Amino acid sequence: MIYRYTLDESPFEDLHDAGMHVSREVVTPRSVEAVGARRCTPRSSGCAALPGGRAIGWNEVSCG
Repeated sequence: MIYRYTLDESPFEDLHDAGMHVSREVVTPRSVEAVGARRCTPRSSGCAALPGGRAIGWNEVSCG
């Protein structure tokens, strides 16, 4: 299953590089939405805060 997470952007700071933001504290998602099921193998994961309180969560996967 693949999920989309919405996070509060206030704890994140801009790294001023490739558009990445980091938080030095644990951030609990405001909402989690299942967006699909895939037969894939996770390789890495992360999240990015966007303006307006939105965020992108991703899993880098290998799908066969």
